[in-house]
Amino acid sequence: MQEDAINFVYTHYDRYIVGGVVPVKEKIQLGTYEPIKSEYFLERRELGIINVGGSGYINVDGEQYHGRFRFKTEPSDLFYEGYKFLIIS
Repeated sequence: MQEDAINFVYTHYDRYIVGGVVPVKEKIQLGTYEPIKSEYFLERRELGIINVGGSGYINVDGEQYHGRFRFKTEPSDLFYEGYKFLIIS
């Protein structure tokens, strides 16, 4: 895996996307991905994140405060987000 980058594999058979992100020095934002043909990544799909690294934060829709849209993660935590959120970082 490359640091500070998103890597995806997309299968057309069941429209499944699996990927990895290694945020080390930079905050990484989940944008759109050309094969899914949508304005933003979660327009018509859901997202599961498993933290296999160190402690960190997941920000939903760009919010930078502690509360409803900012989640602290620890190793082995699982995070699920439904569709329609614009920005995941």
